[in-house]
Amino acid sequence: MSGLRARWDDPAVRQRLTRLLTASVAVVLIAWYGAFALERYDSSHLYGDEPEYFFTGESVWEDGDLDLRNQFLDPDLRAFPGPLTFKVDPAGGPSPANFMPTNGVVLVQPANAVGGVLGVYLLFAAMNLASLLLLFIVLRRTFGEPVAALAILLVGLSVPLAWHAASVWTEVPALLAISGVLAIAPRIGCSARAATVAGLALAALPWLHQKYLPLAVGLAVAVLLPAARRRFWPLVVGGPLLGFAGTVVFSYATRDRWNFTISGSTEEISSAFDGSLNRFLRQPLAWFLDQTRGSIPLSPIWILAGVGLVFLLRFPRGRRIVATLAVAFVPFLVVYFWGPFLAGDSPPGRETLPAIPALAIMLAAGISALRGVLAWTVTAALAAVSLAITMIAPFRLGFDIMFNNVGRPKVLDSLATARFTPADLWPQMTAVPGQWSVSALLMSLIAVLAVGGVIYQASRARAAEGARPWTLAGEPTARLRRAEIADGLRAVRPGAGRRARREAP
Repeated sequence: MSGLRARWDDPAVRQRLTRLLTASVAVVLIAWYGAFALERYDSSHLYGDEPEYFFTGESVWEDGDLDLRNQFLDPDLRAFPGPLTFKVDPAGGPSPANFMPTNGVVLVQPANAVGGVLGVYLLFAAMNLASLLLLFIVLRRTFGEPVAALAILLVGLSVPLAWHAASVWTEVPALLAISGVLAIAPRIGCSARAATVAGLALAALPWLHQKYLPLAVGLAVAVLLPAARRRFWPLVVGGPLLGFAGTVVFSYATRDRWNFTISGSTEEISSAFDGSLNRFLRQPLAWFLDQTRGSIPLSPIWILAGVGLVFLLRFPRGRRIVATLAVAFVPFLVVYFWGPFLAGDSPPGRETLPAIPALAIMLAAGISALRGVLAWTVTAALAAVSLAITMIAPFRLGFDIMFNNVGRPKVLDSLATARFTPADLWPQMTAVPGQWSVSALLMSLIAVLAVGGVIYQASRARAAEGARPWTLAGEPTARLRRAEIADGLRAVRPGAGRRARREAP
């Protein structure tokens, strides 16, 4: 063991191994997302609101209108092998609940024109891979490259993102825009170009769906919290506001109302929001613990994100990170506490995909905190279960297992034996109110906290023993001080070397 530690302490060896790890993670993720897109093309079909995006783009590009009736009556059998739900309004236009024009017109239809349905799947898989690359850049700044690579591997191959590898939902390009803003954030204080790029990415969010306005505004405020980043603040803050204003003008021009999805005569969406305290308290627990749509029953590695959160709170730098994430994501997520889909719809966690960057940061913090054999062993077991369910189940059991509408959880029931039913270990919070067990919720919550507590306490004990003390690196400054600029200019002036030798003691 000491020999291995000595080799790892060699900077050249460490650099080679780190590059090998990062390259291996990239190859695995590219292979998975490409295979997912190909398999979905061969064995599955567009689902839920995805046909609406598909048909909206086709109608605008091919017919020059928003009458989708001919698209629904004569669909592409490759994309829609089964019967379609006729989701259009009486005039033939997109239903008020599903009219998000940007996704279908700007992204889906151009890819469909070039490569067919497979081209659409590959485009959205590529966008997810680009998001993971940008998140890797974000994580590397604080946690280092090895931790960042491991975290991105786990995020990319865990529910929910892995089961949305080729999903045609607005959440996929939204995640890409958010990841881009976070990656470029350290430069927005010293580069007008970077601030403009961030502003444009934030402006795109309301165009994907107007529900992303709170997220875009929260993210704009969050990236401007450090004073050094506020030099070009109008470019950043103006992005989401102008983007939303543009959607209002566009919606009035095309549909004679201010918003894409709700009109005065349509109550389906507004009536789906539940403002009760019961719903408010259930939603965040259901995101993680629900047996049908929760993330932890399918990917228990997310327990490590909770460990990372506690780890971050121990350091001033970590508390600033947590505060930044709260400003960016909490306003958007609170809207979904009363949202129409308890636990994030189907596949699991779809509507919380835009918050993946926050979970990725906490997961990386959890990996960074790991110390000792016990903590690493428990974490390896959680990761093994997560990767096995995510990567084996769809190909072994069929892709339709991912579409868990309210009812029995298909994946967990498929894994059941005569004496053991994994689903019974978790509450079914998406069931009809009054028919789910509070005791099941408490038991699963206690179990999750216990596993997280074991990892945290074991790592803390080993760190206190001096094996590797807990540390959290600071983010490199993105804005040079005037004194540093002056020193740099003096260093490159002619004769700088002779002056330095004369001034040396």
